[in-house]
Amino acid sequence: MVAISRAGAVPTRSCSSPLGVGDGTVKDNMMRASSSFSPNTVGPENGRLGSERGGGAWCPASLVGEGSEEWLEVDLGRRARITGLVTQGRWAGGQGQEFAQWVSLQGWQEGGWRGVGGALAANTNTYSKVEVVVEEEMVTSRVRVVPVSSHPRMVCLRVELLGCWLDEKDEENAAGVMEVGEMRGGQVRKDEVNRQKPGGQV
Repeated sequence: MVAISRAGAVPTRSCSSPLGVGDGTVKDNMMRASSSFSPNTVGPENGRLGSERGGGAWCPASLVGEGSEEWLEVDLGRRARITGLVTQGRWAGGQGQEFAQWVSLQGWQEGGWRGVGGALAANTNTYSKVEVVVEEEMVTSRVRVVPVSSHPRMVCLRVELLGCWLDEKDEENAAGVMEVGEMRGGQVRKDEVNRQKPGGQV
């Protein structure tokens, strides 16, 4: 059974396709992180939506709070319109206890990283997939997902980026106009994909 809650704008479904994190199109060497609690088991390449490989997610080395400096980076290899993402905690066969309550996004543009919008509600358990659809897109080839918490806690994260690839015409229209758009809110949709009791919450 799927439980869905909605808030905010109606997503543009014509530009909300998975961009290759979950299915492996984005290769391991295209994923980086600020740190990893254990690089061999919970490194950035394990931060893929739906994956149970290794320790079951990406987990940063330090506790995460409101001013988090930890991030999971995805290099898409080409520019895309980013309209949302899907997040998930560390299920790990029921043994995981870590998830991110909130996330914020950063996009790469010439000259450096730029934060877009504020923190967006994410997970409340280790197993549900939460889709966050932003109201204003960003155009970039590299995205950082920053976990945020209202109090210091250990978090783990699995993600998929949503959007659509730019074709030549889109590139011409986007050039010089908007590298990274601002987000003034978003839709949160929680898909409860497993009715089993999670391993726990932190």
